[in-house]
Amino acid sequence: MRILGSTSQKRTRVVGLVSALAICSAGLPRPADAEIVKFDPPGSDMTMPTGINATGWITGFYSNGGIHGFLRAQDGTITTIDVSAAPCGTYIWGIGRDSAVVGEARDHDCKSHAFVRAVDGTITTFDAPEADGTSAVDINDKGLITGTFKDSSGQAHGFLRAKNGALTTFDFPNAVQTLPVAINKAGTITGSYVDSNQMLRGFVRTKDGNFSTFDPEHSIATDVAGINDSGELAGWYHSNQSKILGFFRTRRGKIKKIDPDHSPSVLIHAINNIGAVTGFYGISGTTHGFVRAADGSITVFDPEQAVGTEARAINDAGVVAGDFFGNDELYHGFVRTP
Repeated sequence: MRILGSTSQKRTRVVGLVSALAICSAGLPRPADAEIVKFDPPGSDMTMPTGINATGWITGFYSNGGIHGFLRAQDGTITTIDVSAAPCGTYIWGIGRDSAVVGEARDHDCKSHAFVRAVDGTITTFDAPEADGTSAVDINDKGLITGTFKDSSGQAHGFLRAKNGALTTFDFPNAVQTLPVAINKAGTITGSYVDSNQMLRGFVRTKDGNFSTFDPEHSIATDVAGINDSGELAGWYHSNQSKILGFFRTRRGKIKKIDPDHSPSVLIHAINNIGAVTGFYGISGTTHGFVRAADGSITVFDPEQAVGTEARAINDAGVVAGDFFGNDELYHGFVRTP
């Protein structure tokens, strides 16, 4: 599989792959004791949660004629976040333990500039040197931020920004493009890169800058979704059997396939510090959210009136945030509490 483009473009293309491969399935357990709450910022016609922190604050973005970031408190209060001089939208991709958020703000030319919003509401924008677009995708407990930037030819590279603002750029050795997606407490970064054969592969970058690469067996494209503080990884891969499957990678490098009900279209979006992962898979042309517990058991869920469900984030308490396409033909946010 060839490179899918920017982080946001990649996520959009992945949804299309799942829809194309969805098939019938017998179904998995759906417990009734979990509470699922629908939410939307006022006036939203599309709500897209992208992260949840340890205390249950949820972040993401929504549309009501323009794109705006949001932060949802535990009590359900929603705060809209807009970066100034960003008429093409404010997109939030990551949230820290203290509820600081990171993302990208798109200016009048729709060029992306990375930003971080501190707990006190202060917003700082920044760009990698000579970048033609910069996006922050994750922040850890120490305030370290990782993300991507594009050069003048449109190729993606990685960066690490320290809390004091010092910015280091990096690429996987000999990679055509480098796409970080997550950073843990230790400063270990994970993501994917495009090699010289235009194949998407997984990588891990330690805090001292050393790289290692990995792919599940039979993978022709590997996309890493997240890393926890123990160094466990989760994501998805495209197999040589034309299936999209999830994976869980242990600290010692053992890779376990995640294949709910033998579905050929599985996407993992996040992993928590307990080793639980969340994502969605395709059935009969639609999608359903699921959680895979650390013991390997899988639970499927959907909000009421959902036509399609995508679980996108999970915290250590097992609370899941995501979005669903309703029978009103709008995208809504949800939070699922076990």
